[in-house]
Amino acid sequence: MHETLAEIKNWSLDYVVTYPAEMITARARALLDFETANPERNVSKLEKIRALGLTPDGYEARLEQLVADVDVMAEYPELVYRYWNQRRGQASRR
Repeated sequence: MHETLAEIKNWSLDYVVTYPAEMITARARALLDFETANPERNVSKLEKIRALGLTPDGYEARLEQLVADVDVMAEYPELVYRYWNQRRGQASRR
């Protein structure tokens, strides 16, 4: 079935325009920049995470989501590499 020009003009742009799966939001970028500046896992970092209003588990869960995103991989390759190496090291010690 072919739509008429009038029908096409009535389409919502949400159906016509495709959006990227996920762009890096300002909040996500702030978290990634924080992680880049604070790579060590120590008490001082935990205090800073809590000062940001996050729990350490919530921070880690969000970071894990972010480093799996292709946009993050493209813009923060060193951070993603370091993160997965740390995870691999933790898994091998178990």
